[in-house]
Amino acid sequence: MNTRLQVEHPVTEAITGLDLVEWQLRVARGEPLPLRQEQVRLDGHAIEVRLYAEDAYAGFLPQTGRIEVWRPASGPGVRIDHGMKDGLAISPFYDPMIAKVIASGATREEARRRLIKALRDTLVLGPTTNRHFLIRLLEHPEFAGGKATTAFLGKHSFAPPELDETYWTTAASLLWHHSAARFPAALQGWRNSNPEPTPFRLAVGDKERSLHVMDAGAPSVPHVIDGDDVVVDFDGLTVRFQDRTYRPPASAAAGSDGKLRAPMDGRIVAIKVAAGDKVVRGQTLVVLEAMKIQHQLKAVLDAKVESIAVQEGQQVANRTVLVTMAGDAAAR
Repeated sequence: MNTRLQVEHPVTEAITGLDLVEWQLRVARGEPLPLRQEQVRLDGHAIEVRLYAEDAYAGFLPQTGRIEVWRPASGPGVRIDHGMKDGLAISPFYDPMIAKVIASGATREEARRRLIKALRDTLVLGPTTNRHFLIRLLEHPEFAGGKATTAFLGKHSFAPPELDETYWTTAASLLWHHSAARFPAALQGWRNSNPEPTPFRLAVGDKERSLHVMDAGAPSVPHVIDGDDVVVDFDGLTVRFQDRTYRPPASAAAGSDGKLRAPMDGRIVAIKVAAGDKVVRGQTLVVLEAMKIQHQLKAVLDAKVESIAVQEGQQVANRTVLVTMAGDAAAR
């Protein structure tokens, strides 16, 4: 018998009107249950989702980092259970769940629509979250029709949305205005010749774009500036743009420089290779544990291991170099 409350207990509470936490405390101090099973009445429907700091479009990879902005939704039939506030960090030591978002209604369809709106109205800026993925899942015709099963994700692929020109220009404009705000108003955009566009080089993951921005007013979108990055919310899709304008050009592909880096904060639980070993593309080199999940970190090219910079049991930060390798020629 599992005597603890499950993560989904708010769904039961929403359709019964009962406070299960109160019941649990009363039973713990010896009081009897206030109702028999046949006295419990079910009224309406409720659906719950778990809002996670994870990249649903990259194998549900857990994310770490500081929550810069947290604005949970409210409204009829909406309940959000959380302990979050601006400035709190998602660490690698615990489950990356940010909140439970629950919506109830007289019908399943009403609950579904309320849940979609609650997710759209919730603003969370910082690490990548699964909010956009959850909205797409709830809007999928098969889920909307009540036909989804545990095989749903295996049947349907949810590719990351393409970032069109509007996304990139919005981010560049926000960075332009942030930079301009650091100078006196009389000097913003000043030149001793005709005005010219300001160049920017932005990146999202391994995608990079060069843009030119003229002053046309700051875009009105939720966003936050985080160091050299700007994190922008596009109707549920939160995108982190890196400003690489003054950085050296990035290598063509992640890991193609021969360095295996940690994709997140975590603990090294296993090192599968040693210096001098020849490895092939797709071979597991290191196992990293983060948020109760073990991640197999693999080689992206045929290579020879030159050095290993970490030890088993060591805690490492995101982007730490773990293994350095020489390229294809050394592996042959």
